[in-house]
Amino acid sequence: MTRTYLLTIVLALVLLPSNVVAAVVPLLRAEWGASAAEVGWVFAAYQAGYVVGVLFLLPMTDRVRTGTVLVWCTVVAAVSFVLFPLLADGVWSASALRFLAGFGLAGIYMPGVRLVASFSTPERRGFAVGFYVSAFYLGSAASLSATGLLLSAFGWLALGLAGSRSHGLALGVSQ
Repeated sequence: MTRTYLLTIVLALVLLPSNVVAAVVPLLRAEWGASAAEVGWVFAAYQAGYVVGVLFLLPMTDRVRTGTVLVWCTVVAAVSFVLFPLLADGVWSASALRFLAGFGLAGIYMPGVRLVASFSTPERRGFAVGFYVSAFYLGSAASLSATGLLLSAFGWLALGLAGSRSHGLALGVSQ
């Protein structure tokens, strides 16, 4: 069960910077001179990256160790989240970085479910997978809450970077 708890923490930490974009849409529109639809592309790129990641990465876990996929995708997500506040200077660069972040999340979330299920005994599997899946919602909610609470004090760039620093803790977990 210890590995399940560790993977749950990884998932929650990875999601800390995930909703900064959703929380700062008005600021991004003003900073980039973008329309609501254009900033919507930035948000949609994250979702598209996730879908492409699921289609590509889940079959890969049949050939490559699931823990290896999870670790490398944590690196991809972390790097893209760190680079977002540093390099995103408009809709297209932001969309590319968000696509990579979504792709990375797909390689953390779904393979993580697979690992948690494999770590658990049949009688504990439902609880373990449910516990892991709940970390997705906890991490997403924490991202929105923390961004909303801290935005006026620190600005969106600092929050994006601060949330991204949580990934350093996540990189040490593998199968």
